[in-house]
Amino acid sequence: MKYLTLKQAIEFHEQIIATSGGLGGYNEIQLGYLDSALKQIQNDDYYSDFIEKLTHLIHSCIKFHPFLDGNKRTSIQLGRAFIEMNFPGADIDDYYLNMEDMVVGVAEGKIAKESLYKKLQEMVEVRIKGIKIIKKDGSIEELDLEKLNQIIVEILTNKNKDKK
Repeated sequence: MKYLTLKQAIEFHEQIIATSGGLGGYNEIQLGYLDSALKQIQNDDYYSDFIEKLTHLIHSCIKFHPFLDGNKRTSIQLGRAFIEMNFPGADIDDYYLNMEDMVVGVAEGKIAKESLYKKLQEMVEVRIKGIKIIKKDGSIEELDLEKLNQIIVEILTNKNKDKK
């Protein structure tokens, strides 16, 4: 699995502020919390599936409020980038529209982290069902969310074995 860095998060935020306006800059302490969240999602003991990682990333950017302005917009972009880097070609064209109300709800305390997880799971599952893989024997297999999670677990398990 591929992960975003704090540097990328800051760059996304700067692009968003330059494009859509707002106050640039960040709170050093709060930015440290976002950095911690970016590192925490790499630990499969804490966040074992992709949607848990995605949820924590988006939720953390909203709730920790690392930037002086544009935290909700940045959280949406971080989520989209995380999906795209791990599932290139995923159909997420209406991602922004679906996320706008959700991030506002999270910011206002109307949508809990668990509810965000469920909504993201529904939204992402619909989009990644269309992902197909070409197997070593040349055959094509369409993935559902369960199969995709199995593949991710296998990859991460093998990666952890290689480290030992």
